[in-house]
Amino acid sequence: MNKEYSLRPYQTQATQIVYDELGNGVSKQLLVMATGLGKTYTTVCIAKEFGRILFVAHREELIEQAYNAFNQFYPMQLGIIKGNLFEIDKKIVVASVQTLTNRLNRIDPKMFDMIVLDEAHHYMASSYVRVAHHFKPQLLLGLTATPERLDGLSLGNIFDKIVYNYGIDKGIKDGWLCELEAYRVRTDSDISKVKKTAGDYNARELSVIIDSPQRNKLIVKKHEQYAAGRQGLVFAVNIEHAIHLCQEFQRAGHNANFVVSDEEMTPDRKKVVADFKAGHIQIMVNVMILSEGFDHCDIGAIHMARPTQSKTVYIQSIGRGTRLKTDQFLQKHQKNNCIILDYVDNSGKHSLINTWTLDQGKCIEDMTFIGKERKERLMEKRDAVARTIMIRQGADKKVNLLKLPIIKLQTDRGGFLDPASEKQIAWLKSEGVWQEGVEYTKGHAAEYITNFPAQDWMIIHLKRWGYDTENGATVGQYYETKKDMTEKTIMAVNAGFSEPKIIPTVSKPYQPFQL
Repeated sequence: MNKEYSLRPYQTQATQIVYDELGNGVSKQLLVMATGLGKTYTTVCIAKEFGRILFVAHREELIEQAYNAFNQFYPMQLGIIKGNLFEIDKKIVVASVQTLTNRLNRIDPKMFDMIVLDEAHHYMASSYVRVAHHFKPQLLLGLTATPERLDGLSLGNIFDKIVYNYGIDKGIKDGWLCELEAYRVRTDSDISKVKKTAGDYNARELSVIIDSPQRNKLIVKKHEQYAAGRQGLVFAVNIEHAIHLCQEFQRAGHNANFVVSDEEMTPDRKKVVADFKAGHIQIMVNVMILSEGFDHCDIGAIHMARPTQSKTVYIQSIGRGTRLKTDQFLQKHQKNNCIILDYVDNSGKHSLINTWTLDQGKCIEDMTFIGKERKERLMEKRDAVARTIMIRQGADKKVNLLKLPIIKLQTDRGGFLDPASEKQIAWLKSEGVWQEGVEYTKGHAAEYITNFPAQDWMIIHLKRWGYDTENGATVGQYYETKKDMTEKTIMAVNAGFSEPKIIPTVSKPYQPFQL
């Protein structure tokens, strides 16, 4: 390593924890660190204790970002596996996961001492899993800002343990990320009947409803109301939506442009992005192109114009605005913050992910998406209300509710990585979470079913049994609790007591498919 990198305290802590856990025998580790906190450079420093390194990414921007980071410390020692390139003989190799998957038979499983899987939440198909399982390194290290996968499953089929977790909330509290000031904007769009595909809204159906002149004009109006003069990054649902939003901003006199995956639509994507970073473009509309591998400190507003049920999609998107701002930004706007604008449509029973749901249930002190001044006002108001209640009613009454069990699947069980059964596939399709091209395993399906939201009648029984369901419950939690209640009933009957009346009789129980 020819250059030293000055680590922040949390990066130093993360590096040491990785070494300590490796010393304890944990060789498959997941490192969770929010966007803008320097995951790549932390990895560079971890890598100095190893011989040969393989860094795997899934997008061009991420490959380029990793190559540039390592090149600062290991010049002339880097190779690339991508397209027609197969530079396998270098100390540091940065690879495209798509290309790597097709060339595993040409690589010795023990060739690398450390393997890094960037944006690890994307490793959902078994072809990706094969990359992780092919190699036998001393350390397999996953990097992500969101440990939940896009399809809602865990990463237990690849990693043994999340060894370090430093999220947005901690980054803001410790002063390494800027404050986030979020606003919910109600719209007249009704997306309650939009179907789900792969765990999120079907993009085609969603665009038909939300890509309306009225809603698009509202987004422009709210930018002018809450984020006037700031550079804004807008997330659209598809290409047509992005174009229409861009045109609406332009009609209102804003310097706006868009980038999408279609190269004919945006033939010089790199130049457009560079112009945005240089401040020549005020509003940039995109369709998940700039949700990863895109760094620009002075984004002052994030517009979540696409509703989502995916926490991963949401956190990755708003993470583009969390970096600390430059002196130029501070001089212009007088605040080191980013405005988050959530457009909340009528979603019916669908569970949307937005700043409100992410902060819901937290005490005011722990909320992430309100600025310091707003937080202090809310705390003052809360304390005043609490004092009034105490005066009127005397001491508060404490209600002790039981906590729902934490459900963990045994990933080492036989057949966990076998292909999902026909019944499991049928269930995934019926619930709208099945995605063509994804190779689901029995473990995937079991995890989906276990973590699926409990039905209304299940919630009713859990409440009757004295469990806290304020934040919802899962099918797995219901059946685990029901099993526990049944065992207690049997014990009570054997001891000579009558059967408790709270034990329900369910005519058609929902039975998860077994492995």
